[in-house]
Order: sequence, then structure tokens, then C-alpha cells
Amino acid sequence: MIFDCHTHLFTIQPNARVDRDEQALMAQRMDHCGIDRAVILGPVGEFGFEPTPDQIEIANAHTTDAVINWPQRYVGFCYLNAQHDPNWIDHHMHQCLIDGPLVGVKIWVAVSARDTRYDPIMHRCAQWNLPLLFHAWHKTIHHCAEESDGWAIADLARRHPDVQIIMAHLHGVGCAGVDAIADCPNVLVDISGGQPMAGHIEHALRRIGHERIVYGSDWPVRDFAGQLGKLNGLGLSDDQYRAITSGNLLRLLGARA
Repeated sequence: MIFDCHTHLFTIQPNARVDRDEQALMAQRMDHCGIDRAVILGPVGEFGFEPTPDQIEIANAHTTDAVINWPQRYVGFCYLNAQHDPNWIDHHMHQCLIDGPLVGVKIWVAVSARDTRYDPIMHRCAQWNLPLLFHAWHKTIHHCAEESDGWAIADLARRHPDVQIIMAHLHGVGCAGVDAIADCPNVLVDISGGQPMAGHIEHALRRIGHERIVYGSDWPVRDFAGQLGKLNGLGLSDDQYRAITSGNLLRLLGARA
């Protein structure tokens, strides 16, 4: 089984209508690459770096529709912006994650991971045993708003050791990002982000082990085959391959998978 932890559906039709053709296209491409299931993280980026509450609701409605329409293929994470009123965030989390079918939280770039405005979100994740996938990228120029790097993710993880965090984009944070979170056992790393670069996954295997690495593609920004190909030629054992491509994510999701 291959379970992709990092995908998006981006198309927002006029009047916020859902594009179900895009849902079907993604499932078709998954079939071509032997990918069984995928986590949809919402159309992040379609509303800019600082989406409004209304835009967050639209994004999560699109993810929810895909999960309901394709329950055997897709699970969804609830996209949030920590700039919003904590009471509104809490209400929306209840709608999506308790009353709705979503199974985790997705954070992008509106607020740095060092910011204490994440504390209420993290407390809910701990209470409801939800994983949180946090975009991370190490840049010296051209930052996207309050983009977080590996050190910021480590700061968040140490403040909330009871929440399981997936630090997205191994090929965005690089080896230094892996080193930053190495002593944070509640942080896993997904292998998405950029084109394959020699040595990054090998370094992660040495520093944090295969139990803390998960496969993610970042479809449709990156293609399934190219990202899955990162694992080929690494000499992984069957157990290591199964853990990275499905087992570690299934462990985080538990009965919600």
C-alpha cells in the first residue's frame, strides 16, 4: 500500500463550486503510479498567504467534498490560519474534525510556527489526537509571509510534545532542517518539496530513522512518479519501504485513516 500524505486540489470554480473532474483526475493519476490513498490538504495558495475565515471555509469545503465523494481514496486535513479569532478557529475545527470527516490539521505560511497563537490549535490536536502537517522551507530570500523553517518547527514541537507533527518538504528544509528536529520525537518529515536531491533522504534515515519519514508528493505542484522515485535505489528494506510509504502515516491517523 502507498499512502501519499501531501496532495492538493486547487481548482476553485466561480461561486466556489467544487471541480469534481479534478478529484477524478487525481485518482486516475494515482492509479497510474500505484498509489492507493492520499491526504488532501486543501487549495492552499488559491487565496494568498493570509486567507480570510470565509476563504478557509471554502478551502475546507472543497476538501470535505472530495473525501465524501471518494471515501476509499482520500482523507482530508483541515486548513487553518492562526491569525483568526481563536473562538472562530475552535468552532471551525469542531465543524471539520468532530462533526465533519476531516482527520488532521494543515498549516501553511500566514504565521510562524514560533508564534503562541498556535497554542489553542495545538491543544485541540492533543485533546483529539490529531496529527498536524506544517509547511516548512528554509530560505534566505523570497520568504512566503511568515514561512517556517526546521528550527521554527522544532520550537513548536518542544512547546507541544504531545502533538504529532509532520514537517512538510524534506527537500525544502534540507539536511539542516532534519538536524533541527532530530531531538523532537514528535516530529516526522515528509519527503515532498522540490526535485529529488541526492543525500537528503539518506541523511534523514541516519539522523531520525525510517519510523519518522513519510512519503508525500505535493501533487499537483509535483508529480506522483517523480516524488515516489526518490525512494528507488536507496536500498530500503521491505519494512522500511512499507513504513515510509504507508505504515508511519497509518500509525498517526489510527482509526481515522
